[in-house]
Formats: sequence, structure tokens, C-alpha cells
Amino acid sequence: MSTHNDLTLGPADVLVLGFSVDDVDAPKLRLILDGAERLRADRFVYELHRQRFTAAHAGLRLALSLVMGRPPQSLRFRNEAYGKPALADPDVDLRFNLSHADSRALIAVTRDREVGIDIELERQIEPLDLAPICFSLRERAALQRVSETQRLRAFFRGWTRKESFIKANGRGFSYPLDSFDVSLDESPEIVLLTNLPAHNDSELQWKMQSVNVESPFAAAITVEGTGWRLIRRDTSISELQELAAIHTSR
Repeated sequence: MSTHNDLTLGPADVLVLGFSVDDVDAPKLRLILDGAERLRADRFVYELHRQRFTAAHAGLRLALSLVMGRPPQSLRFRNEAYGKPALADPDVDLRFNLSHADSRALIAVTRDREVGIDIELERQIEPLDLAPICFSLRERAALQRVSETQRLRAFFRGWTRKESFIKANGRGFSYPLDSFDVSLDESPEIVLLTNLPAHNDSELQWKMQSVNVESPFAAAITVEGTGWRLIRRDTSISELQELAAIHTSR
């Protein structure tokens, strides 16, 4: 990850950072978190899960500090109406979203446009058994048409796309998952299809796109508006720490 333009995020830019949350110095990263984040980390029973939570949320603070030019410990967050985190400073136009699954994390950062991102580990599940819980009727029919060998991947493509949308619009799981449709195919760009106007959303308001991640993960992003460009970078916690130390010391 080059240091060039690390502090620059234009109005059309959507920055997506991917990094591992394993093999990190969790005690050092814990110092970056605030008291509420530490309490959330401490609720995990297993040390591995505490470490991964700590690394993901420290990575978010480090990424935001690079864009804002502020120490990561100084950032303050608030929760919006349905619980989506946001920066507490009303004068800052940055929007962000964090998702982590198993050993990987993804962070999306934008300016003045909502964003949601989701990454999932493709676990061995029965897609047709779970589809009635989280898919619309049209999506369930599409999933049944997918060959059995490809059905698991199609399920997680659809799931990450749907979750990225409900995270972007800020309503989370209060937004009925069966009230809108997404494509389950491998197309890099997907359009939301039906029922969004009933929830005061418009298909034209959102653009959804797959995010390229290594197997066995699946990921997707939804961004408010059009005309934006995705900037995808892989990095590491140690690199984020180094860059944040350089930029925030200037």
C-alpha cells in the first residue's frame, strides 16, 4: 500500500481496505480502542475472537486517522437511529463501514455518501434451507436454478449483497430482507430490483458491486448515488500503524 495519496479521498472515491485480523499485537491495538470498544471485545468468550474484534476495530480507527490526519485514539463515534456507527464530529463528512469474518476484515470509507460493506466466509451450509429466512421469492427461485455445485457460492454472493445494502441504508436487519431482490450471478455490478420504493428507497439511489476477495470469502459493497469509483487496496494492521504514525505526527 503506497503512502501516495493516503490522506486524499475525493468526493467520488470509495476506499476499500482489506487486511488480516490474525497474527497481530492485540494488547498494543487494544490501546487504540475506547472504553466501549474494549468492553465489547471483553464479552467474547474465546481469545481468538477478542483478538479479531480488537484488530478489526483498531484497523478502522487507523484507516480513518489516515484520511482525517488525526490520532486514531482521538476519534469518537456515535450510533445512528438503527445502530449504524458514525463519527461523532458533525463537521466531518466521512462515512464508513466495517465488516469482518474469520481472519479477514474490510473497511469502506467515503465522503458524504452512505456506504455498506459485507464480507462472509463461505461456510458449509444448506443454501436452500436458509434461503427462506433471508431471500426474497425471486431470489429463492433463482437459487434453485443454480447448479448444486455452484449453489453455495451463489448463496453467499446474494447474502453479502443484501447485507451490504441494509448496512448502507442504515436500517440493518429492521429492513425486511424479502422486500428487495439482488442478482445471484457473478456479474461485478448488480442493481437492486424491486420493492425499494415502499421503504422510501429508490433503485437509482444505490449502486451495488461485488468486491474481489480471495476464496473462500465473498464480499459486496453498496454505495449511495452514482458516479463513484472503487479504490481497492490490501494492507496490514502493521502497515496501517506505520502510516498513521507518520501522518498524524506531521
